[in-house]
Amino acid sequence: MNDVATPPAHKVTAEEADALPVDITSIEVTCARALRPLRLLPDPRLTETTRTLRGHLKLLIPADLDTLTTLPQSAAREALRLLALPDCADAETARNRARALAQSCLILLEPHRVPAAPTAEAGPCPPPAQGGS
Repeated sequence: MNDVATPPAHKVTAEEADALPVDITSIEVTCARALRPLRLLPDPRLTETTRTLRGHLKLLIPADLDTLTTLPQSAAREALRLLALPDCADAETARNRARALAQSCLILLEPHRVPAAPTAEAGPCPPPAQGGS
């Protein structure tokens, strides 16, 4: 037998984890899956999607909610409330809960986005064109 030695796994400290970039695309895809139009039949991936959303929220919610502005702070509190609820067997409740987790996730994701570059057209909106048809 050829045993291959594996290097020890690097332990990531909380400070190092906080410094890592947030995978915005992955989180957006998971949220989009949860926010798809409702179907009569339960989505077989709903449990997996909900579990993934829970993981995303645990990464996005800071330890100190006071560091957030009002809307993300409210979303974080709602997410913490939802995370504390037990799993449910009712398909409609499970889907609604997944959608609520996704909405909180998208709000908490906003501060991690790269701000858009200002455009030359930035400024007040032009007045509507005068005239009639």
